[in-house]
Amino acid sequence: MSLFSRKKKVVINYVDLDEDKKIITSTGEIIGKAGKAVDYSSADELKKLADQGYKLSYNEYDPTGSAPAFSNESLYTYTISLKHDTEELDHADANLGITKNDLERVGKQVVHYKSAATRTPQDNVSYVTFKRNVMIDKVTKKIVDSLDWQPEKQTYLMVTTPEIPGYITEDPVVGGETVTPDDCDREYTVEYEINQQPSTEDQTVKVEYVDHDDENQEIVTDTLTGQANMLVDYDPKNTIEKLEKQGYTLVDNGYNPVGEVQFYSNNDDYVPTYIMTMKHTIGPVDVDHPNDEVEKAEYLREVEFAVNYEGAGSATPNNNVQKARWTRSLTIDRVTGKIFADGQYITDWQVDRENYDDVQVPVVKGYHADKKSIADGKVTQVSVNKKVTYTANGHIIPVDVDGNKIAGAPTPVFETDPKDPTQVLDQQAVPTIEGYSCDIKTTAPYDPAKDLEITYKAEKDDDVLVIPVGQKKRLKRKSLLSQQRQKRRKNLRLLQNQKQLPQSLSLKKIKTIKLQLLTLSIWTTMVSN
Repeated sequence: MSLFSRKKKVVINYVDLDEDKKIITSTGEIIGKAGKAVDYSSADELKKLADQGYKLSYNEYDPTGSAPAFSNESLYTYTISLKHDTEELDHADANLGITKNDLERVGKQVVHYKSAATRTPQDNVSYVTFKRNVMIDKVTKKIVDSLDWQPEKQTYLMVTTPEIPGYITEDPVVGGETVTPDDCDREYTVEYEINQQPSTEDQTVKVEYVDHDDENQEIVTDTLTGQANMLVDYDPKNTIEKLEKQGYTLVDNGYNPVGEVQFYSNNDDYVPTYIMTMKHTIGPVDVDHPNDEVEKAEYLREVEFAVNYEGAGSATPNNNVQKARWTRSLTIDRVTGKIFADGQYITDWQVDRENYDDVQVPVVKGYHADKKSIADGKVTQVSVNKKVTYTANGHIIPVDVDGNKIAGAPTPVFETDPKDPTQVLDQQAVPTIEGYSCDIKTTAPYDPAKDLEITYKAEKDDDVLVIPVGQKKRLKRKSLLSQQRQKRRKNLRLLQNQKQLPQSLSLKKIKTIKLQLLTLSIWTTMVSN
């Protein structure tokens, strides 16, 4: 029997890395032939171990789900490594041994009062609470870590010492310290004493407004003056409303919590002080709820897609401007303007339109544009500016056969294509010029901005004098006589200025003109008779 025909063995061990590689479970020996796939999958066992609180760290056996083949070794051991999974817990759980004290720490402020006999007030007690979550080992069910206490610190309310007629105290206000979870209990004692020196002088009362979110720092104080033992004429409503406009809200009214009235004392060394505790309001800031502490760009961004036209003088179209608005809501401290990244009012940016409209460039008579249309597509938070430039169209320039411009001839501007602002019509009508003829009726400019010369031929004068005869002779006599006289005068002027005639006028032409004059003279005589 060959080595390859012998049975081969594999073992898959599941080990706990958090317990020094302790074997959690094992498959035992699995037997097969070399080269054949091992008939085993780790999936079911891994699911069982996950239910027990383990998480996979490394799977040496079948990481992709496919079982390996038996090797040539008689015994091969695979290792699947696992670790303990953890879970964050925010509530007590008797099964896990997690108590309320593991998750919560309560601080207590106590103000004791004494020495006012039967009128001595009851203790004033207030609390602050700190909370945290714990991390538990899902395998051992034990706490493996505690997260930080939240919040890191807290401030107690300041306590106004109750007024008792006939008594005074050295502590008109007590408490209000800021504490941490590790040192969160506070205790005070206020002792009353009989007023041994009553006064009839005017007395002072203070109503102090403090910021509880800023460790009871003073915001504003109203100082009042009045006669001893007389009613204090004061309503905190106006000051509260002013502070509310600044983002504060009332937490504790130490002046008239149930609408009671206060009186001035009668001791010159004692100033009763009433504490009005305010805190910061948390709210949204957006286009409907602006805040001076927050820049508008933080919640409103107005962008535009502008097409700017130029180059056509007074005919230049007005710029085409499309606008879009990006808006969002933020959560802020209305007093400080601080933005909370994960606040309850925060929203993602929203836009009032997804895309800009395509812009068709206007057709301007006598000009052509460098763009036919503009499409920018999706709206972004960046403004877009595009420029369209118009250029004056070229002209048709009539010239003679020698290439000279024909004096007084019209020079029409190319007509812009009404369907395409970037082009001129490819069939431009050539102008009619008296005394000249042109071989073409229309022309196609090769460049809409460049003038195009069109050649004209001068029409020749007729050298043969035609004498009309017949029944219409008398009707045409006056008209024909006028025409012939005009022609005679023209030729006479030519003869009188022979020295100024152009060189192109040949001797033969001059003889012809003289012959016409002689004939005209004879004809004139005949018509007159």
